[in-house]
Amino acid sequence: MNIKLLAFLLLTKISAFSQWMTLKPNFQIKNSEELSLEKVIHDNLTTTLELKFSFNKKKNSNLLTEVFGLNPSKINVCIRDRSYLLDSTQNKRFEMLRATGIPYCSSGRLTLSTYESVSFKLFFERLPEGLERFDFIEGNFIDSLIFKKSTWYIKGIEATNPAEGQISKVQKYSSNEDSQILNYKMEKENVFYFFESRAKLIPESEEYLKEFFSKYQSALQNSNSIKIEGHTDRIGEFEKNRTLSIARAKLIKNFLVDGGISASKITIKGYSHLKILTEKRDDYSKQLNRRVEIKIL
Repeated sequence: MNIKLLAFLLLTKISAFSQWMTLKPNFQIKNSEELSLEKVIHDNLTTTLELKFSFNKKKNSNLLTEVFGLNPSKINVCIRDRSYLLDSTQNKRFEMLRATGIPYCSSGRLTLSTYESVSFKLFFERLPEGLERFDFIEGNFIDSLIFKKSTWYIKGIEATNPAEGQISKVQKYSSNEDSQILNYKMEKENVFYFFESRAKLIPESEEYLKEFFSKYQSALQNSNSIKIEGHTDRIGEFEKNRTLSIARAKLIKNFLVDGGISASKITIKGYSHLKILTEKRDDYSKQLNRRVEIKIL
C-alpha cells in the first residue's frame, strides 16, 4: 500500500475518535486565586488541562525574605513532575505525561514579575469515559527561597466526558447569552442576577423579577421608599465596575417604574465590588456577586 495513502487513512481513523472539550469548567474549590483553569480536553489518547497563572504583587510579610533581600515583586513557578489527576470516588490516580509552556521543577523555574502571567498545558493519562468529575493535584514541594510549602490543586473539576452512547451530566455553556444556562440558586427572593460585564438579567432572573413584582406589587406601591443596590464581581477596575453596578440598578428601577411604581420613592446606588458575597473565583461564586438587591422600606 502507498505510504502516503496509509498515513492518510491512519490520520482519518485517529480524527474519528471523540474529543470532548469543556471551556471554563466548573469546580468545587481551588487553593490559588492566581491559578485559573481555562479548558479541559479529552481526546483518544490524553486528558489535557489548559491553565493560566497570573502573578499579582502582594505585600511581603515574610521577615526572612526581607532579611535576605529577596524581591517580593517576582515569583518563581514550575510544575512538579509527579502531578496527577485523581478520581476521588475510586482513589485512582492518572499521572502527568508531559507539560508545555512551563518548566518542570526538577529542571528549573520560570520567573514572573508583577502582573505577568503564563499559560501552559498539562497532558495526563486519558481519563476513562464516563468520569466527569475529578481533581487536579500537584506534587508537594518546598520552595527553598521562602521556606514555604507550595501546592496547586483544583478539586471537583466538572468536564464533559460521557460514556459511549450517553449524554454528558455536565452542563454546557452556550455562547449565545440569551440561551445561556447558569447553575445557580436563588439565595434571596429580592436578589436578581446578571450576565458577566453586562447590565442584562440572566433569563432565570428576568422571569423571576416578573414573579417578584406580581407578588410584592402592593407592598412596593405602599412603601415609603425603595432602595435598589447594584453589585459586580471583583474582575475589572473599580470605576468601571461602579458604572456597571449603577447601570444594573437602573435597569431594575426602570422595570418598577414601568410597572407603575413612583420613581420619586426609588433610590439607586452602585457599589462596584465593595460588597461581594464571596472571594472565590469560580463561575458559581462570580455569578452570586453579579446582582441587584431590592429593599422595600
